[in-house]
Amino acid sequence: DRQSEPELKENIIKMHKRERNYPFNNEIENSKYCINQVKLNYPYLNNLYAEIAKYYSVRSNEIIITAGCDIALRTIYESLSDLDFLFLPNSCYAMNFIYKKIYHPKASQIDYEFNDKGLINSKQLLDSISSKDGLKMLVLESPSGFTGQDINKEEFEEILKFCEKNNIILVVDETYLETRFFKWTAKEYIEYENLIILRSFSKAYGLAGLRAGLIISNHKNISVLRSLLPMHEVTSFTNDLLLNILRDKS
Repeated sequence: DRQSEPELKENIIKMHKRERNYPFNNEIENSKYCINQVKLNYPYLNNLYAEIAKYYSVRSNEIIITAGCDIALRTIYESLSDLDFLFLPNSCYAMNFIYKKIYHPKASQIDYEFNDKGLINSKQLLDSISSKDGLKMLVLESPSGFTGQDINKEEFEEILKFCEKNNIILVVDETYLETRFFKWTAKEYIEYENLIILRSFSKAYGLAGLRAGLIISNHKNISVLRSLLPMHEVTSFTNDLLLNILRDKS
């Protein structure tokens, strides 16, 4: 049976449900969305792609909009054939474990640990990766959704260059990046061939119910991942409301 949960109260913000800590502007907050042929026809997403590309300072052929970050992650796992080794933080987004079982049941999962400060021991991690032969994927969370710790930029560059040199797929989950002040993002390294970045509109934007996520990568990777998308990435309602929120300058 489906597990039920209590309904959220309007005057309570639960950080695991809605991380937006300031309200939408009054116009958006009080909007009444009516069913009509224009807004609820099949979605036309060109404007949303252009707006997101502008918002994140990337090209529209370097992004894919998805129905939540979980679908973004699933698309990556589904795109790979014969993955041999998957390196995951010992505490990370649970859908990693599920999609590994679905799409790569024979792959070996190797969990890497955090130290007592919640940081990654990059040397130990790279040594562990180097000891394995085959197709490998490494997942980093920046910041971690469990420890809240960021990855040091210099440390990330070391990991990124190692993955590029050794043809290792590097997935950087930045779902929680915009919930805090940050000084850098993996998006700065989008030209690297093996780098794929995940973003979410659920957390900092407080839009978990819309189911909107994002894949950011170089256009070659995007063209491959796009072949696995459903006919429509998100609903017309998501398209319309997300456009309004991204354009809101208040």
